[in-house]
Amino acid sequence: MPLYHIFLGKFKKAVRIPEYGYIGLTEKELKVIDTFEFQRLRWIRQAPGAYMVYPGMSHTRFEHSLGVMHLAGEAATHVILNSGIVSNRNEIEETVQLTRLAALLHDIGHGPFSHTFELAHQLAGSEWKHEEAGRQIIRTKLNDALNQYGFAPDDIIKLLDNKSGKPWYHL
Repeated sequence: MPLYHIFLGKFKKAVRIPEYGYIGLTEKELKVIDTFEFQRLRWIRQAPGAYMVYPGMSHTRFEHSLGVMHLAGEAATHVILNSGIVSNRNEIEETVQLTRLAALLHDIGHGPFSHTFELAHQLAGSEWKHEEAGRQIIRTKLNDALNQYGFAPDDIIKLLDNKSGKPWYHL
């Protein structure tokens, strides 16, 4: 069970995800996870309806977001350790933590039935995008949870977006 991260230090809590086993969570991540906005992802399926044909395909946006956070943290750590760039420990810790928070929040804007919700809006003649909803949630509802630990919502949004205007996870 992970109790310690080379840059983030001791984890506050560990949770088990089927694909990765136990993953560690920092106090900052727990603060975000404990919000209503994040907890509602427990009831939004990653692939709505697919579980009816493929019973094992029953995971939610909540589980998916935790897994993405874990993998993004591992990737950031690997890149930093193998980059040869010398930096101070605080800067490295902040970079890894910011990467993990952005990955944790990459799906925060999804509505019920995931992408199908967006399609229903399109068919009704309105424009609704989960990416924009996510930006609004991060800027408004999660502002206090992020600012408490020195992370500006716009820093997370910048990491999720790129110059093309499309989020990095949809490229």
